[in-house]
Amino acid sequence: MQRRRIDVTSRDWGEERSFPRHETSESAYKLDNAHSAFHDAVLDYCLGVVEGAGIGQRERRLAFWGTLALMRCVGSSPAAAASALRNRLRSDLELLGDHVFDDDGEDEDAIDVEPASGLDTGPLASLVAQAEHLARLPDPKIAATVKVLQPLIAGGANPVVFCRYIATADHVAEGLRKAFPKLRTEVVTGSLTGEERRARVEGMADERQRLLVATDCLSEGINLQHLFDTVIHYDLSWNPTRHQQREGRVDRFGQSATLVRSVLLFSPDSAVDGAVLEVILRKAEAIRRATGVTVPLPEERGAVTGALMNAVLLRKGRGRSSASISASSRMPRVSRYAGVTPKRARRPLAPGLPRMP
Repeated sequence: MQRRRIDVTSRDWGEERSFPRHETSESAYKLDNAHSAFHDAVLDYCLGVVEGAGIGQRERRLAFWGTLALMRCVGSSPAAAASALRNRLRSDLELLGDHVFDDDGEDEDAIDVEPASGLDTGPLASLVAQAEHLARLPDPKIAATVKVLQPLIAGGANPVVFCRYIATADHVAEGLRKAFPKLRTEVVTGSLTGEERRARVEGMADERQRLLVATDCLSEGINLQHLFDTVIHYDLSWNPTRHQQREGRVDRFGQSATLVRSVLLFSPDSAVDGAVLEVILRKAEAIRRATGVTVPLPEERGAVTGALMNAVLLRKGRGRSSASISASSRMPRVSRYAGVTPKRARRPLAPGLPRMP
């Protein structure tokens, strides 16, 4: 008979101390002018591609999924955005959709390679230059993460920072090593074999305190509760169950700490973060609180993807109404972006940021 956590911690079993107390919180950060301008430039580009995709179903669908995939990378880090923009090869449409919504299958490692967006028209070279330039500038997202980590590390915490993409994890690890030079900081991504991942984690066991940056290749399979007690969601997952899986690596039976913390990082200035919180994560959390069950995304994602794009556009002031994009079809049609103005005036770029043609 399988016992659930609620069974173990109930009064009948008398094992209230078998699991730690879990404290969750959110931390909002602001984008600076340069990063905000880049987000807008990529969104302008993506919408232009979607509207100009033609009448073929495959072309429209590729443009739509490519838009979501690229916007995810931009929200993750300039390094991930540059990698995705450089990769202009077309991807399998169904796999790209699964990648967007973090649906990697039950028997596979989480896919943490930046996806090929399939958007192979327009000023990609200029966008790549902007992303590469931003990757060399101070990153407000990393600065916000350091601010969250400082009191936790000072209090003795051993955090795991979960990122979506390999490029982002490497970018974040570099920033955190500079911020915490005396702390052992390692990075584990899908670029390592399963055996190498396990060895890298176990190699930190002798450290008095440790900091791990990882992609979702560690959200399942390797238990981290003996070495880590805090989870930072650097990137929002678009699949609600993924957050639960990340936290479950440290919040589980055998955790010696009495308190486990998890922090959700997001930017209200990011149209993508705001849309995902509104359309997916907030609703999933409300269901979980009401029923005690974390629900996965539905297999039919037409309504979800339509609602996501509509939320993004409304947050950027590009839709005339919430009905500007219909989600009734499996694949949104270009004509349903009737309320969108693709070539609106762009914000001025920050000094030194390469300008789009």
